[in-house]
Amino acid sequence: KNVSVTKEDERHVTIEAEAEEDQVLFTTIPYETGWRAYVDGVQTEPVKAVDALLAVPLTPGAHEIKLEFWPWQITAGLALSALGWLIFAALALAEAGRKRKKQGPTGGSGVFRA
Repeated sequence: KNVSVTKEDERHVTIEAEAEEDQVLFTTIPYETGWRAYVDGVQTEPVKAVDALLAVPLTPGAHEIKLEFWPWQITAGLALSALGWLIFAALALAEAGRKRKKQGPTGGSGVFRA
């Protein structure tokens, strides 16, 4: 019945809609794996409409629908980045420990002086 987009950016859309009966809210957003839908704060499975578009089932009444795009590639990228930083930190700590061991117990430069 009444539908309005209240917020929109690359990965988020917020819609206010009123349904008179059980209905499906069709969007012009291309359906892709990674979209999450929340109707009144409850996660709802989005559906593919017309073999290409994102749609969300609604029950009767006024609703706030939040759509969020979070593809698996973002999660994988974040995980790989974190792993890379952990490996870097471990190698940096190992190198620092190796340098400290070379310097000896007196903390000198490790160079022999006569």
